[in-house]
Amino acid sequence: MGQRIFWVWVMIVFYPVFTQAASIYPIEADTEQAISLHSHALYFEDAEQVISWEEVQSLSAEDTIYQQLKAPITNFNFTTSRFWVRFELVNETAKHQSFFLETGRPLTNVVNLYCKDETGEIQVFNNGDGQVFNQRFIKDRRVLFPIELSPGARAEYWVELISDGEIITLPLLLWPKRTYLAQNGREALFHGVYYGVLLLVLVLFTFFFIAMGERVFLYYVLYVFCLSFFQFTLDGYSFRYLWPNLVWWGNHALLFTTSIAVISVLIYARAFLTLCKNLPGINRVFQLLIALTAVVALMSLTDGVLYELAFPLINFLSLISTVTILITVLIAMYKRLKVSIFFSLAFLALMLGGIYFILGNVNIIENTPITENAIKFGSALEVILLSIAMAGRYRDLQLEKEKAQQTALEKLEEMNRLKDRLNIELEQQVQERTSVVERQNKALAEINKDITDSIRYAKRIQMAILPSQLTVESHLPDSFILYRPKDIVSGDFYWLRATPETVLFSAVDCTGHGVPGAFMSIVGQNGLNQAVDEYHLRQPGEILEHLNQVVALTLKQREADTQVRDGMDIALCGLNYAKRLLEYSGAYNPLWIVSQTPPLVNGLPLEPYARISSENLSFYEIKADKQPIGAYVDRKHKQFTNHQIQLHSGDTFYIFTDGYADQFGGPKGKKFKYLPLKRLLMELSSQTMAEQQKSLSEAFDSWKGDLDQVDDVCMLGVRVP
Repeated sequence: MGQRIFWVWVMIVFYPVFTQAASIYPIEADTEQAISLHSHALYFEDAEQVISWEEVQSLSAEDTIYQQLKAPITNFNFTTSRFWVRFELVNETAKHQSFFLETGRPLTNVVNLYCKDETGEIQVFNNGDGQVFNQRFIKDRRVLFPIELSPGARAEYWVELISDGEIITLPLLLWPKRTYLAQNGREALFHGVYYGVLLLVLVLFTFFFIAMGERVFLYYVLYVFCLSFFQFTLDGYSFRYLWPNLVWWGNHALLFTTSIAVISVLIYARAFLTLCKNLPGINRVFQLLIALTAVVALMSLTDGVLYELAFPLINFLSLISTVTILITVLIAMYKRLKVSIFFSLAFLALMLGGIYFILGNVNIIENTPITENAIKFGSALEVILLSIAMAGRYRDLQLEKEKAQQTALEKLEEMNRLKDRLNIELEQQVQERTSVVERQNKALAEINKDITDSIRYAKRIQMAILPSQLTVESHLPDSFILYRPKDIVSGDFYWLRATPETVLFSAVDCTGHGVPGAFMSIVGQNGLNQAVDEYHLRQPGEILEHLNQVVALTLKQREADTQVRDGMDIALCGLNYAKRLLEYSGAYNPLWIVSQTPPLVNGLPLEPYARISSENLSFYEIKADKQPIGAYVDRKHKQFTNHQIQLHSGDTFYIFTDGYADQFGGPKGKKFKYLPLKRLLMELSSQTMAEQQKSLSEAFDSWKGDLDQVDDVCMLGVRVP
């Protein structure tokens, strides 16, 4: 409070006003014209914003530091000060007078009007974008206040203006209401035409961009959009219609929209003049200006000193950017680069309008309505000229495309002529070579027939070696064999030998399939027959040991320089029907059992397979030794395990090769796998063995579908009586 008294004392004592113009404006008759009150208004600047309204109203016009307003629109420049403007009105007519008082720019932060009538009653009207739009007494984009004077009435008025660093301009116009409404209608028509032209350009060149796909059209659309956004904000429409309740953003929006408009015009000019290709040095200058303007855009979103500095900076950068574009155009012309004259004139118009607008902003020239709208006139002319330039660009692109299409058509015709000549030459060569190919195909067909006939005869030999159906049925009466070779001959085979007490049988998978596998199957059958017939071996584990030696000796796998690493996987069983005793030994191929009662393996009950369950039946698995028959060079061999399993009447067991589980098929083309095969056998175990064989074959075909069979398939199933 002491500081405020000090400032009042300083003003009274040290700044007396020796000569003052009259501060009273007499209303002597009805008028249809707007009245400028600048010659009857006084003002002073409160730089520190320390003087309150109560102190201001206590000061008279004669003994304060009030100064006379010099121009119809006074420009107080970029400022954070508070300004007080004082004037008086007296109605000397016999009619009630009603006016609108226009003062302050649409985007001034605080514009308040204090009215004191002859009775001493004070009315306060608040305005400016420092409050939400709906709190304005008069809902208009401009800063308006109501003035009502009865016949003979006299009133004092004070206008308070505050900015946060932006320019404060002070029109002080007294509008008859009808005159203002008419003027506002004319302005609305002008703005409608202006924004309508911008909208038309936006829509039209958006379609050009979609049709052509050229980025320069997109950059032009973005520039016109940013320019429209900036002008909409400058005219006060954005605060009225877009963010009437966002006070903080309403204060910062003009600076931000100005920044993005400058950035967008720089980006568009770079693209139109193809600076990256034609003038890389100047392109770097454009990049620097874009970066500096982006910094100012960020400063516009702050408060305090940075925000205050942003106002003069963006005016400076706007002017520098426009001048830089014009200088670049002149340099491009000097270097004989193609530049549209309409593009040059457009930025000349923008520069002249921008310079006139900025000079008014910085108070170098008088701030008039023409000054305030200079950038609008310049930008409108610029957009029209740029649209003509862009239409020319569109025409040039179309001509280039037509020229390119014509060139491509000529090349295509030339290629067609060459193609015709080549086709004739090729046809002659094809006819010559076709006769050669036909002779070769005929020879190959004869060779293929000989080979196929030999393989088919080999199949007859292989099938003769396999146990006959009568032999299998006589020794394994309740059983099935699913045997499906991939090729004509097979690498998988099944084997059976009967002794007085035991029936020995196996399912064998030799390395490979087709002819190589068939050769290995002969080695395997000979080894098994020799083990039983000549060496009188009966235990499956001993038989596998013998077979292992036979394969290794036959294929010379124990020699250091051998390159034959073939072998076989096998599941070998020996079944004593009288005792229901099954002996099993395996090389990679397991034994599966389906039973109501746990089988005894070497005297101990076997644990069921946990992932498959049924009310009456359980699934059991006896795993094989993880080593093959033969093919064990550089590998330590272990004795094959011989398992003794006590079975029960009605038990079913299975031995097999890997061809069924490895078959690709199903909806996703994946392998069948072992777990689904276990579940399938569990489901089928209650069927007769013949039915199981049929169901397994149908399930295999259904899974495989149209895909090729990938491996030989061999499976034996036996039910214990």
